[in-house]
Amino acid sequence: MPSIKLSKPFAAIVLLCAVTSLHAQQAAAPSLPSYAVISIKPNNSGSTSSTIRRLPDGIHMENVSIGDLVRFAYNLNFDGQMINLPAWAAEADFDIDVRVDTADIEKFKALTVREEKQSMQAVLISRFKLLAHHEDRQMPVYNLVVAKGGPKPALKAVDSAANGFVNSNANHITMHDEPIAALAETLTRRTNRTVIDKTGLTGNYDVELKFTPDSYDPAMAKTDKEAAEAAARAGNDGEAPTLFTAIQEQLGLKLVSAKGPVDCIVIDHIEKPAAN
Repeated sequence: MPSIKLSKPFAAIVLLCAVTSLHAQQAAAPSLPSYAVISIKPNNSGSTSSTIRRLPDGIHMENVSIGDLVRFAYNLNFDGQMINLPAWAAEADFDIDVRVDTADIEKFKALTVREEKQSMQAVLISRFKLLAHHEDRQMPVYNLVVAKGGPKPALKAVDSAANGFVNSNANHITMHDEPIAALAETLTRRTNRTVIDKTGLTGNYDVELKFTPDSYDPAMAKTDKEAAEAAARAGNDGEAPTLFTAIQEQLGLKLVSAKGPVDCIVIDHIEKPAAN
């Protein structure tokens, strides 16, 4: 997995089946290699960026909060999916290094991205004494639907049988040979609210979506001064539309506010780690 750089702090919302022990989930994945070395040290740099990098024999995390780690390990899209996370777990930052034994390196290299993330659950359980469970909660969501007039050229049906991918940065989403569900998942991370595919569109698609970054959107500003500065930046950036407008104008789709069940992680117990 390539390095992931994250901006801090993450936005917060809330969302969460029958109670399932996360210990049981970890135990149910015996194919995952265990970490022979786990190093956790406080990071007092005051930096606003975090890095998560996969190494040949483990994972390096720099300047991450425990909330970041929970989010990573349980493949959560936004902070609101973590319920009852104590304030210290969201605020205190750490450098975390985990390494497998030499005998497990090839096994580690073969992990999928999801398995790699799941392997970090054992670190939370052993070093942070995590006790938690899944739960569905009715929360605000967005339904992704087809807008009036139907799909537009920037949403192109493909049948290439190629390796699909989704790339997303501050003002651009590119998707190749992926289903609409993949676009919905990407939009979930961008909007900090679960996006549910209600388009009825089947098959795979290519997408090119260009929009104004959130920091350029006057609607996201808290003061008149911030709004004016955001508007100026947006003008210098070619006056690209906001994300919601771009989805409709460029793709012929629309995000509609609704309520629905969202899978969350409820934190029952977690402790501060001893640095080593």
